[in-house]
Amino acid sequence: MNTKFLSLSSLNTNQITTFSTIGVVDHTLMTISLSGVTERFLPTHLIIRWGDGVEDLFENDILQSKNIASNIFSSLLIDTYTHEYFPSNVSTTQNLTATVSLYYTDSNISTFTLPLSIINYDYTTSVGDIRLIHTNYLQSGDKIHQLVTDKGGYLVELLAK
Repeated sequence: MNTKFLSLSSLNTNQITTFSTIGVVDHTLMTISLSGVTERFLPTHLIIRWGDGVEDLFENDILQSKNIASNIFSSLLIDTYTHEYFPSNVSTTQNLTATVSLYYTDSNISTFTLPLSIINYDYTTSVGDIRLIHTNYLQSGDKIHQLVTDKGGYLVELLAK
């Protein structure tokens, strides 16, 4: 499984930020940190729409003692948020848009839009080109082709009748 870490930041409570397309490969665990987001006003809650039909709601907990020690009073800004993305079964590329919305006590919303491109590598992509290195002709008229992959140097035998 691959991993991707994103750190989001903002200076205002009504900021709208759209990222460039974020490419991930195959099965990916994405982690988002909001530690750089403004705490000028206290956030009330966070909604993350991951883009694949999953939506998470997080409420603020300002009473966590670990936050006070780091001068951050909002649990929403100190915690990290993780989601698992899976490659498509029907296409080699899947384009999704994740949205992170942070709601504040001053009625403003900071929104981060994260376009995602999930690339699904199939077998032929993962082994690269395949070269024929030898063919054995059997008495039955069948043939055994020996092939080698460019990536990894794997030997593949194919029986042709």
